[in-house]
Amino acid sequence: MDSRPLSRWKRFFNFLPIFRLVRHENAVAETVSNKEQSTISRIEALKIVNEESNRVSSWSLLIIGGSLLAVLHKDYLKLVDYKYLYFIYVVGWISLCASIYWGQSVTRSYLASMFVKPNFVEASSKEANKLFGRQLTWFMLGVILFAVWMIAFLILWIFNCNIITNE
Repeated sequence: MDSRPLSRWKRFFNFLPIFRLVRHENAVAETVSNKEQSTISRIEALKIVNEESNRVSSWSLLIIGGSLLAVLHKDYLKLVDYKYLYFIYVVGWISLCASIYWGQSVTRSYLASMFVKPNFVEASSKEANKLFGRQLTWFMLGVILFAVWMIAFLILWIFNCNIITNE
């Protein structure tokens, strides 16, 4: 465990599992930095990172699909005067698509490590670690954007600012 005190934001987000993942985004680098470990254990560490990357990609796809269903559903509450808030959806979708892209890059890095010479596995694991960090960053940005949209929508709904329903 890190002996340094956590910053205010890290302490604030520490309760969410996805943010704990980001704090440990160097898991592969820490795992493979020991020179006595074999190539097989490095590949096993890459496999774990690949599985987590696939899980984050699945979450991204679920959020994209759920938000599309929410927007396209006919019984959905619509904002009349604040339509520009829907641009947050577009930016969130772009962010989640970037997360999926970096996740595919992690998978490609894992697959490449399976077919290279053992002395290239460490470089491949460092690359996978870097790509996994990027994936998590884009995923968190997308989740935060959707949370901002939800908070803005709830505030407008509470104060009844020209929201229409299809009844």
